[in-house]
Amino acid sequence: MKATPMKLITLVASASLLLVLGSLAFSREAAPALAAPVQTDQAATALHEGRRLLQRGKADQALGQLQTALKLYTAAKDNHGIAATNNELGDLYLRQGQFNVAIDHYKSALEGFVNADKKEAQATAAASLVDSRLANANIADDKFNANLMLAKIGDVNFRLGRLADASSAYSLMEVKKPESSAAKVGRRFGGLGGIMGGISTGRVGVEAPVSAVTVALEAKKELDEYRVSIVYSSYELGMGRIAYAQNDFESARKHFENALAAAGSSLGAIAKLGQTRRFRAAARTSLGDVALRQARYKDASKSYGEAIKGAQEDKRIDLIWPAQRGLGRSLWLQALQESDPKKSTPLRESALKNYRDALQTIETLRSGSLRADEARTTFLATTKDVFDETATALAEMALLSAPAANGELSGKALDYAAEAFKVNEQSRARSLLDLLSETGASITEGIPAELLKRKQDNLDRQQEIAEELMGISLSTDQQKKKPSESEAELEKLQTEFDDIENQIRTASPRYA
Repeated sequence: MKATPMKLITLVASASLLLVLGSLAFSREAAPALAAPVQTDQAATALHEGRRLLQRGKADQALGQLQTALKLYTAAKDNHGIAATNNELGDLYLRQGQFNVAIDHYKSALEGFVNADKKEAQATAAASLVDSRLANANIADDKFNANLMLAKIGDVNFRLGRLADASSAYSLMEVKKPESSAAKVGRRFGGLGGIMGGISTGRVGVEAPVSAVTVALEAKKELDEYRVSIVYSSYELGMGRIAYAQNDFESARKHFENALAAAGSSLGAIAKLGQTRRFRAAARTSLGDVALRQARYKDASKSYGEAIKGAQEDKRIDLIWPAQRGLGRSLWLQALQESDPKKSTPLRESALKNYRDALQTIETLRSGSLRADEARTTFLATTKDVFDETATALAEMALLSAPAANGELSGKALDYAAEAFKVNEQSRARSLLDLLSETGASITEGIPAELLKRKQDNLDRQQEIAEELMGISLSTDQQKKKPSESEAELEKLQTEFDDIENQIRTASPRYA
């Protein structure tokens, strides 16, 4: 059959129409796929900016950025991004004292990490064994993030006095006791027999890292071991606090002992890292608190003394004030048990010395630094407890030293009373400074702009490292630094921060 020109035109037109319709259909299907990466990139930028503003105390500006990030991540159906943003929103509302709203966001973050599509990560990594190991590392990140959310939910409920809810949150954490360095060595080399066999043959070999991926995996392995320690210690300290609040002191003691054992020197290099040292100080101090509540004052003094010594050896002087306060309180209570003034008076003087030492340590805490935040939130005691107890002890010493019950104070009694008044004023000033820090307000008059910029850049970098080690991360980049290397940088930054603070105090008397 012969094709006419009209039929050819019709066929060509039909084919063209089909191509156009197919193109439109493809465009409609592809548009969401093409838009998702763009939305994710924009969301990541908003999340980063919101996190940065929150760290600088600008909660009102941070809220807008975080809400934008949440909206974009939700549109892109990015579960990890949604969860990470909810975590930051929880931190924001926690700082503002809106605890119930904070808990709701932490719960949403927990749900996001628990329900993240692990199969997709494994399927993506199926190309090779090494990639599969990296995918498994990403899954480990999700588990750590979920545990972190449960710990936050538990902590906020504890602050609210909801002990049952706090206990439920901590109980849901997936924890395992950190493995000692000796156990790891034995497992790696097949125990003593494996080592001896290698010596006899002269072939004890340890494969050296040969690629960037291998280096990244080694760094990730150390980070995971560090995080196992963080999760376990957070769980034990959290459950110990709950038991302590319920007056179940034996259970509290066991939890604190577990936390101390898990943060001990047997962990090898992990034991030297910042959070491990912090948990060690918290466990020792908490054991003293338990002994104090059980009226075992001498045991309490011993535990507090060990906490002070341990923190000094760990070069974490910022963590010794609760133990100094506890030691002061235990000595004061011992003095009350003595009827002989020759015994009670020296005990009271020693108690006051430790209270004064605690106040001096508190005054060295630099507002806004990571260590200052840790030193205020790690322990059962608060800095206000130190000021209140010191003022009370000084007032009692003034009355005990007074020449007559109804007479005017003079001499040593007047000195004690004047010091008590001074401590009360210091307490009011510290409360104001803490409030200014929480609201993001700061005194900048007379401070050179260059010093303020150096200070803020330093704090930003400290926060970045803290996020890498202990926070929520959305980065798919390979781990390039071991935690020990990041901690070394953090130590250097903290030293530089203290130096900048001293320069600022010199430049601006009002700031000091």
